[in-house]
Amino acid sequence: MAKIIRFHGDDYWPIMDRLQRELAALEGREKLLSDLLQDD
Repeated sequence: MAKIIRFHGDDYWPIMDRLQRELAALEGREKLLSDLLQDD
C-alpha cells in the first residue's frame, strides 16, 4: 500500500489508514482471545 501511495499520490491514504485500523483491531481480538484461553 505504501508503494501505491508513493507512486500514485495521497488519494489512497485513507485506504491505508483504514487497513491499519482494521489490522490493529484484528490483532487486538486475537491477543484477547489468546490471553483468555491461557487462563484455562
